[in-house]
Amino acid sequence: MLGRIGKGLNCFSPANDNSFNRFVLTKKIQDEILPYVSKVTICDRPSTNHSGLTQYNYDDNRDGIRQRRVSVARQFDLTLSDAPFDRRFVIELAKEVEKTHQMPGQCAEMASITAVKLKDIAAQTGLFVYTLQLPDYNHTITLLSETPYRSNEWINWAKEFNSTSIIVDLWQGALSQNKPDALVSPANKNTYTRTSPRAIVQCKVWGGFPSRHMV
Repeated sequence: MLGRIGKGLNCFSPANDNSFNRFVLTKKIQDEILPYVSKVTICDRPSTNHSGLTQYNYDDNRDGIRQRRVSVARQFDLTLSDAPFDRRFVIELAKEVEKTHQMPGQCAEMASITAVKLKDIAAQTGLFVYTLQLPDYNHTITLLSETPYRSNEWINWAKEFNSTSIIVDLWQGALSQNKPDALVSPANKNTYTRTSPRAIVQCKVWGGFPSRHMV
């Protein structure tokens, strides 16, 4: 039996069926997430000031985005601080963003959408899908990994770099549409993670299946 992602796409190496074909897997992820690059509206665009520091320019959606987060968190009796660590919140937030015209959001919304859309890939490969917070960058991204983590656990980048781990960053992908690697890239080559920054698991959205092998 071989793990398959979609019709005719074998994501495991013939030499070792526990070794992912990263190219095929990356292509499938791109096919799944790329359509959202043109659908979403990034509401916090970064710029560099005269001192070389990054500042964010917010559009008129800022208050609405916060209120949407508050509303979704209240559905599950969560505070805004606790909500990102709750799988129910992540999934429901993604649904609410999709219902909104032009899908406005910040990196948290983009990571939630990405994680939810990777459900089938997670099921077919057995990879874990996590939302991660990078505190030194104040940024949230999505990680596909073979490693089991718990919420609030720090990422072991040495382990991720030695495996098939992939970073998906819809926020950066939408801002840098002329750079395909900004959307999907190996963890050891991603602009944010290649230097092994502090990264904490917010939520395991999918994964933990008994086997990666699909008929």
